Amino acid sequence: MNRRPLVWFAACWVAGSASAASLEAAGVWLACGALLALAAALALLGRASRPLAAVCLAAFVLAAGHRMWADERNVTALPDLLAAAEGASPSASFAVEAEGTIVSAVEIDGDRVRFRVIADAIRESDAAAPRRVRERLLVLVRLAAQPDRDIAARWQRGDRVRVAGELELPAGATNSGGFDYRRYLRSQRIHWLLKAEGIGAVDAAPGPNWSAAALLGRADAVRGWLGARMDELYPDNQAGYMKGLVLGIRESLDPEQFRQFSELGLTHVLAISGLHVAVFLFALGGLLRLLRLTRERTFTALLVAVPLYVLLTGASPSVVRAGIMAMLGLVAARMGRLKDGLHVLAAAALAMLIWDPFLLANVSFQLSFLVTAGLIVGVPPLRRALPRRTKIQPLIDLACVTIVAQAVSFPLSIYYFNQFHLLSLFANLLLVPFISSIVMPLGAVSLIAAAIWPAGAEWFAWPAVWGNRLTFGVVGFLAEARALKTIWATPPVIWIAAWYGALALLGAYLNGIASQRPELHARPEPGGRTAWPELHARPAPAGRPAWPEQRERLEPGGRTAWLQQHARPEPAGRSARPREFDRFTAPGRSGEREWPAFAAGPATEPLPGISPGNTPGLAAVHSPHGAEPGIPPAPGQAADPVTAPLAAWSGPAPASWSASPAGSAGEPIAARRSGAPACFRKRLRPLSGAGIVLLLGLLLAYAYWPDWLDRTARLQVLDVGQGDALLVRTPSGKHLLIDGGGTVSFRKPGEEWRTRNDPFEVGRDVVVPLLMKRGVKEIDLLVLSHLDHDHIGGLKAVVESIPVKGLLWNGTVKPTPEALALFRLALDRGIHVYGAASGQTWQPDGHSRVTVLWPASAVPAGGTVPVKEDQNSSSVVLLLELYERTFLLTGDIDATVERLLAAAGGETVRRPAANIDVMKIAHHGSRYSTSGQWLSYWRPLAAVISAGRNNMYGHPHPDVLARLRAASVPYVFRTDRDGEVQFAVTRAGLYARTVIPGGRAP
Repeated sequence: MNRRPLVWFAACWVAGSASAASLEAAGVWLACGALLALAAALALLGRASRPLAAVCLAAFVLAAGHRMWADERNVTALPDLLAAAEGASPSASFAVEAEGTIVSAVEIDGDRVRFRVIADAIRESDAAAPRRVRERLLVLVRLAAQPDRDIAARWQRGDRVRVAGELELPAGATNSGGFDYRRYLRSQRIHWLLKAEGIGAVDAAPGPNWSAAALLGRADAVRGWLGARMDELYPDNQAGYMKGLVLGIRESLDPEQFRQFSELGLTHVLAISGLHVAVFLFALGGLLRLLRLTRERTFTALLVAVPLYVLLTGASPSVVRAGIMAMLGLVAARMGRLKDGLHVLAAAALAMLIWDPFLLANVSFQLSFLVTAGLIVGVPPLRRALPRRTKIQPLIDLACVTIVAQAVSFPLSIYYFNQFHLLSLFANLLLVPFISSIVMPLGAVSLIAAAIWPAGAEWFAWPAVWGNRLTFGVVGFLAEARALKTIWATPPVIWIAAWYGALALLGAYLNGIASQRPELHARPEPGGRTAWPELHARPAPAGRPAWPEQRERLEPGGRTAWLQQHARPEPAGRSARPREFDRFTAPGRSGEREWPAFAAGPATEPLPGISPGNTPGLAAVHSPHGAEPGIPPAPGQAADPVTAPLAAWSGPAPASWSASPAGSAGEPIAARRSGAPACFRKRLRPLSGAGIVLLLGLLLAYAYWPDWLDRTARLQVLDVGQGDALLVRTPSGKHLLIDGGGTVSFRKPGEEWRTRNDPFEVGRDVVVPLLMKRGVKEIDLLVLSHLDHDHIGGLKAVVESIPVKGLLWNGTVKPTPEALALFRLALDRGIHVYGAASGQTWQPDGHSRVTVLWPASAVPAGGTVPVKEDQNSSSVVLLLELYERTFLLTGDIDATVERLLAAAGGETVRRPAANIDVMKIAHHGSRYSTSGQWLSYWRPLAAVISAGRNNMYGHPHPDVLARLRAASVPYVFRTDRDGEVQFAVTRAGLYARTVIPGGRAP
């Protein structure tokens, strides 16, 4: 630990900041006490010096205090409005006029303009004077006409603006595990949204020319100009990709294209990071060498260019990390002190977290630093453990980098994105070198040429276009292998820690393998002599022994230091001995101790069996601990790769090395140090490797099947706004999805300009992520209650993302593009489609049953599917039984169908003997459903209403709520008020919970 104090300081800083961010004050003090105990133990055991232990403890405390201080300051300057908004249900909005400075790039997407403002004055509509505050706001402007886009395009960072609109709180998470927009914006010190209608609500004027925001605005302008050049050079389907690849502009990237890259784990090539900075520095450094600049001037030019490149590419956390590391590395290289990449990485992490402690929760920040640290630590042992093959060594090195990067990023990938493609390793191995070494440089050169020689720029763009076509073809082909796409539930944090612990054990094991490589062991020779690796030394005159000429350092096997030694002639009859020894370090109980140089003294006695006449190039220095011979590499001990060729020595093995019997390889140093018999260690080594592999396998199995012993049944009513989406899990782990919500669009002909590049879609953005986070790897039965858009609009994304076994629908067709596209997709995927009819049952296991109550009849075999525009009365009604608890799922039926079902009685409805447990209120609480007769017939214990907040239909209707009160329904849950509603069923009983704590009364 003493060799890398800055690394351990940074690790403790991260631990302190994370503890303060995720724990209460008592938990932070408990974690601090645990670290204190660990630091004391390491100091007592000699693993860490006492000053280092104290400094690490101080780092934890300082980081925790720094984060708590930042949290205390990260509050809104409008506490009274905050209290009023949080007290309202749903949250209220306030008409205000805000004045301030634009501090972000202005983004225009369809009919929406988005930018951030630091407001210094906010005036409420009924206030006489504005409040003087400092408040960060996210401004969203909805444009009314297409020409308004040109006006908004002239706004830029640094402008002074006055915006009139509605001030409201960002939406929080309303589904368990769903995206928390309010928390995300809070991490960026934003607490309010300011929504404005029309270009007239915004009054913009140029601000001060030399403010920080204005200077960044000029960088935005340059970036935008370069992006426009990309649009001119590349086809429409490639321009967005090239802007993301070269400039980090991802706003115009095709969403489907990004989805394919994401599935294969290739999105890192579109995020400006260390790879891009390295290519930039390599190209610029090569250009400066062609200009014959001196080494010092080249370093200076690169130091100046790095921050400019970071600003030009958007200054995301990954590129900031890479930029800081590059600048620190350049400074260290110029000073001749570039030794350890981990120190540079630790310094970059500390700098960024001190500047902004909220970066710790940023996914890009986490992936960037963890993968970089993994590459620094993990690639060398893996590379040393693999055989050296000169012809394919570059391929082996590339494979090592890719494997380590995949292993390190895997836990975070499944934690945040819940998917992993089995072809990801192959895709990265194949495409990343091609993109980074060919396409990306060509794109950069074409962009530079466009500013100097537009006609010549097309020459460089042409091969990049063909390279992109090849890339897109390969990515599309690999992404179509849907059977190799795996879905993982979000693992617990303790599992992630266990995974990295197992990787650390694997790295230690590979280090041991590297130190025991057979090609570095002694070679048996005829006559019992042992051929040791050659030691390069000057030819010695007759009668003089040759001493090592170079000072090298050997890491594997015990950190032995080679000593620079100089031989001199000795008088007759005296043995030659070292005249001078350098100072060197050796491990001790209190860290690394420095032993003084040996002074000239009595002649060194030769080792047994060795005489100056038969030991050319060999000398021995005994460590003060008697365990580290300062001699050439012993059997099983790897030499430094820069050591020169070694001269042959043909003598018996030195006694101090305990040479192996004749005819066998020399014994590894690691075995001799432990005192264990070599045969025992050779047998134990495969067992330890198998144990680590078994541990990794068990961790993978747990992460992939986290609930294989869970026998709890669940009904989860997801909050999808104004729509329905219900997920059922049976006791055996089968999954049933009933509807998938839908985003309703009121777009008129001629308003295509309003279409956004990546619009919100409830299936892709809400339903699919929630299913994947919960580990839904397959949907056994997908039920379409009816074909209205607010029930099936999100199911296309579900079918595209998650395998579906069977589809049950109401047996009618509504000729809308959404419905026809969904059925076409289902048939293309080979999904079995069934028409629902009263009396049908499906029993996935012994403790669950699904019974169809409505519609009355199914489509006859070979018959024509009837067309129905009004789908509500044809909704599929299901009676779900889980552990003898009953749930009535009613779709959007109206009171007429309710009367028919109630009148049919036992003929079509198998009514429970007692009241049912839960009723899903029909049609989102419409006044034309859920009659008093219906409630009296079923006598539900609880009711749940799926409706959107502030929906334009007024659902749930007050009349329905009154009927529920009249029927004495004790528990009424509403997704517009309570968020997602979950029911858990066990043999012991039925349990309910909501994501948003709230009332239960109707």
